[in-house]
Amino acid sequence: MKTVKYLIPTLLSLGMLFSCNPASSGNNDPVDTDVHATGVSLNETSKTVTVGDSFTLRATVSPSDATNSNVTWSSSDNDYATVANGVVSALKDGTVTITVTLRN
Repeated sequence: MKTVKYLIPTLLSLGMLFSCNPASSGNNDPVDTDVHATGVSLNETSKTVTVGDSFTLRATVSPSDATNSNVTWSSSDNDYATVANGVVSALKDGTVTITVTLRN
């Protein structure tokens, strides 16, 4: 009974592997099935905050079905504001630029 229990998932996994592969183009080159991101936008383009306050920026990756929608956040000056996972914290008066970048 144990042999059948472990054998069936293995066979199903192999069957799914072969059925999910895209059709070959006749040569041995792999087919790229990734949907590549073309851009990223933010829900805010400018904001004035009080020292000690924080707010959350939301990044929207285009197209919405992109295979990789990972982003990296950065602040132009961490003395004025920091950012982690889109949460911006104002540390002192001044102007800072928060940047979101698509990660490969």
